[in-house]
Amino acid sequence: MKINDCVLNNVEKRWIDSWDLWIYCAKAYCNPESFRLNLNNCIQTLRSITWILQKSKSDIPGFNEWYDKWQSQMRSDQILKWLHDSRNRIVKEGDLILFSKAKIAIVTSWLEPPSIEIEIPPFTKTNDFVRVISERISVKPSYLDAILRVERKWVDSELPKKELLEALAHTFRFLTEILLNAHESLPKDKHVEKCSWYYAYNSQKSQIHGGMNSFDWYRTSWFDLKNNEFVDIQENVISKKLLPIKELKERYSNCLSSIEKFKDAKSLNEEAKIYFEMAKGVLKRDGHHSPIAIIGYPNGSKKIYSLVFKDKSDKILVIHKLANTLKSTGAITLILISESWMYPASKVKYTKKGV
Repeated sequence: MKINDCVLNNVEKRWIDSWDLWIYCAKAYCNPESFRLNLNNCIQTLRSITWILQKSKSDIPGFNEWYDKWQSQMRSDQILKWLHDSRNRIVKEGDLILFSKAKIAIVTSWLEPPSIEIEIPPFTKTNDFVRVISERISVKPSYLDAILRVERKWVDSELPKKELLEALAHTFRFLTEILLNAHESLPKDKHVEKCSWYYAYNSQKSQIHGGMNSFDWYRTSWFDLKNNEFVDIQENVISKKLLPIKELKERYSNCLSSIEKFKDAKSLNEEAKIYFEMAKGVLKRDGHHSPIAIIGYPNGSKKIYSLVFKDKSDKILVIHKLANTLKSTGAITLILISESWMYPASKVKYTKKGV
């Protein structure tokens, strides 16, 4: 996100620093020492946003009255008060007193499995803990593709009912509202038309806040019990520029009539039927059709994801990741397309030992 010569430039920089540090916290969630370091930095940087904003008070007409209203809200917000006090503790006393829990489940399908939650030593690395737990599972169903799911959760002793990534995200969103309102309160000669940050944020806010909603995925480790290895899935968004339009039209000319029907689709059911007609055209042209997920959003936009998996364990994880994407991005529709190969039951021969 580019920064220009807006009078609130320095505040915008701290906002961007805070966003980056939240991401670092999320990525370091399973490594206690790195998480502690990034947590301390993120708290201090978030706290500095309002301080720097007050340095620009001369640029905002009626600043004191305007800011008093925001201060009143901040004082009544338990999480923001926690952030204020935590910054003082970090600077004057040392690290926060952190506690850690782990929610453990064995996943054998895309349905939510039963789970247990236990406390674990705070500065135990998640991967080390997962290895120990996997070795203690007495029955490993070799005939199933089972995944051990361990969801880590950090909390502070002064905010025991709120997970820390979520607390930081809540603070970030609140401070974002203050910064947006500050831009909108500037006089005409310094107004938002002159600020690229303001427009860049409004065009990217769904991605920014969507990423912050993925709390559980950042906190979760997946361990394949059958293959005795950690597994993860990357999201693969299919680009519209994969092939030039001319080449696409030539290659999939048998799909053009289906594409024309999209403008007349009046429901998700009709839209799904059109996609499936197109999929049959792709299958006929290429001889195969990779699994894809078409996700729809309230503004009418669509994202198409390529679903890649080599075995059943991967497939289970892909579906859980897809569910997380739907939840965190505010999607409202999902269409899944995949090829399926069948074998006539009449040709299957059974013996006393099985097929």
